[in-house]
Amino acid sequence: MPIPVVNAGEATPDVPAYIVGKDGFYLKKRTPLYECTVKVPELPDYPEVKESVAWTAAKLPWSLIESTLDFFRAVYMKYQGEAIVLVTHEDGNWDVSVPRQTVEPAHLKYKSVDKVTPVGTIHSHCNMGAFFSGTDDSDVVNFDGLHIVLGRISQPFPELASAVYVNGRMFECRPEDIIADMPGHAEDREKKHPWMKHVRPAPRHRFPFNERDMLPDFPRGRDEIKDRRSWEDAAGDDIVCPNCLGRIPESMLDVIDPVCIHCGEKVDRDEAYELAQMEDGE
Repeated sequence: MPIPVVNAGEATPDVPAYIVGKDGFYLKKRTPLYECTVKVPELPDYPEVKESVAWTAAKLPWSLIESTLDFFRAVYMKYQGEAIVLVTHEDGNWDVSVPRQTVEPAHLKYKSVDKVTPVGTIHSHCNMGAFFSGTDDSDVVNFDGLHIVLGRISQPFPELASAVYVNGRMFECRPEDIIADMPGHAEDREKKHPWMKHVRPAPRHRFPFNERDMLPDFPRGRDEIKDRRSWEDAAGDDIVCPNCLGRIPESMLDVIDPVCIHCGEKVDRDEAYELAQMEDGE
């Protein structure tokens, strides 16, 4: 039977008992010689509890990230510095507030905004990667809430890192778990666009570097082949990789996890066969 737990100042039941105090746990017990209260590092009679954070609010709209990214890019273009916005969440609506700030290439300072109660921040790392640096940790260690970093902001799609800070502890989380409609996310890539049935790849007229090693019947002499398509027609039984549009032997789809010999990506059998049917229907 577990030893009971009481709060400091409450009546203690029959000893032994654990007492929860301001600075930790204490064990009160009695022996034939004395009664004592000693501090203990843990409660061994109780099951282990692991720290965790589960996102329960609605996801941030991607449009809010886009607007923030535009602002960060403008700051970087003019001052080559980082920038920050404060995230707000009122009546179920996400928004950002821009504080007054002074910026540098790898640091910034900002002031709080009157009548704004932020629940987090979004700041840029300019063209560095998105991660939580030691400076970031010290800046938000006492700021409970959601914190997002945008890195490599000059690229079409930036890098993102996100974390929730609680009582000085950081819990990293996947951006797609807190941001809705992220472009390029796996859920979007798996959705085949309905218009794709009207599109097929054109023949490619160059040799991949490793095709000679993978295909023993690859022509060896310059006079044996005029271009890539003539060899593909002669080889037969080849299909198109949906990822890079390179042509691969159909027999490669017989393995459990087929991988393209050109791009190294996993080949989706259904997409490959669909492209093959489109070619046959010409």
